[in-house]
Amino acid sequence: MDASYPPPLDRLLTLGAPDIDEWLEYRELGFGEEHIPELIRMATDEELIRGETEDPAIWAPVHASRALGQLRAEAAIEPLIARFHESDEDDWVAEELPEVFAMIGPAAIPALSRYLQDRSQPRWPRMTAATSLKNIA
Repeated sequence: MDASYPPPLDRLLTLGAPDIDEWLEYRELGFGEEHIPELIRMATDEELIRGETEDPAIWAPVHASRALGQLRAEAAIEPLIARFHESDEDDWVAEELPEVFAMIGPAAIPALSRYLQDRSQPRWPRMTAATSLKNIA
């Protein structure tokens, strides 16, 4: 695992599985706008995403995505949409990313709409885009 994440991001590597219903308040953990680039890197870090199931660090991308939502990080829109292709194999992508996009808000509508209208994209990822749009509305 890539342990090169600076504080407070390094803490996300040790939190383990997040509660499905109760999200942490990531601002209270010290996260702010200045952490958005590193949170995006963590949320899309393939090494973490595909890590060992026993390692709590595999949950760091989920925590990072939730933090990005709470920070209303518009810079995360395209990188998170790029994860939609995982929605048919990863329930978290299909169920939680629409919540993250709802937090980011209307700024995500154009990119999500483009993705939804792109017939070259598979069905389940496009459904994740549709759910994201519904949640924003």
